[in-house]
Amino acid sequence: PVGGVLFAFEEASTYWPSELTWRSFFACVVGAALAKATKNGFTAFPVSTFVEFPDHKVSYEPWELLPFAILGIVTGFAGAAFCIGSREILKFRAKKFTKAKPRLRIRVLEVMVMALSILLTCSLAPFLAGC
Repeated sequence: PVGGVLFAFEEASTYWPSELTWRSFFACVVGAALAKATKNGFTAFPVSTFVEFPDHKVSYEPWELLPFAILGIVTGFAGAAFCIGSREILKFRAKKFTKAKPRLRIRVLEVMVMALSILLTCSLAPFLAGC
């Protein structure tokens, strides 16, 4: 989770110095340690079980590695497609929305379409998935 949060912050910002990465990482580590200490009532700090699973005897079968590898490959390609799509949208917007032609109505329409698509995705997905 810490790596995912740091990656999201780094990708979402336009300027991200490495100093800020280390500060964020340190804050995440302190937060995780504080959560672990709080859960144990500040009486113990077992490091061996820092990543907690519901069952300590849980293991995996070798055949389970293939679905996880496929899932990793598919989501990797999905992430790459998102990055490429985002870059293309930014190029398009840089050409169409200039200071000489701000096109305010199209910008408002763009925001409305994005808000509607996010709303429909977030509200319809649970119904389609049967949640």
